[in-house]
Formats: sequence, structure tokens, C-alpha cells
Amino acid sequence: MSEQTVTAAEANQHFAEILDKAAQGESFVITRGDRPVARIVPVAAAAADDADEEARRRDAHARRRDAHARLMEMIRTAGNHGGERFDRDSVYADRIDRY
Repeated sequence: MSEQTVTAAEANQHFAEILDKAAQGESFVITRGDRPVARIVPVAAAAADDADEEARRRDAHARRRDAHARLMEMIRTAGNHGGERFDRDSVYADRIDRY
């Protein structure tokens, strides 16, 4: 999805036209003094962005939950393995290997 950049003054002067184009699937970045300050996107694109963000949050939560479960298991079983020591890197080793 490509975005067109328009100044705040242009957006104000051509607002109805920008809305019509957004309804057809186009996206716009509104700038003020060469700085992006707002975005006008089609509703479907905004909903997709929201869904993507929610999926990222769920994934992050699942990774934290899994890491916590591994840590608790290591703590619980450490005494059963002759007091084997571990550190943060070993807890997250599988995560580090993925990057």
C-alpha cells in the first residue's frame, strides 16, 4: 500500500477528495512543517493493522509465558540435577538461536 504525502494546508483544502480516495483504498500522510503528524487510511487497512498488532501482542505474551514456564521448571528441577547452575542466556537460548 503506497502512501501519498500532503501538507496540512493541502489536506484542509482537498479534504473531501482525500476522503473519497481513502474510501477507494488510498492512504495519506499529513505533514506539518515537513514532519508527519497524521495518517488517513482506508478503514479496512486500519482494521488489518489493528489485527496485526493484536497478533503480535498475543505472540509476545505466549513467548513470555513459555519463557516463564521454562524458568520455573529449571528452578524446580535444579536441585534434582546436582545443583546445576543456569543463567539468563541458557533460559532464553532457543529464542536467541532463532535470530
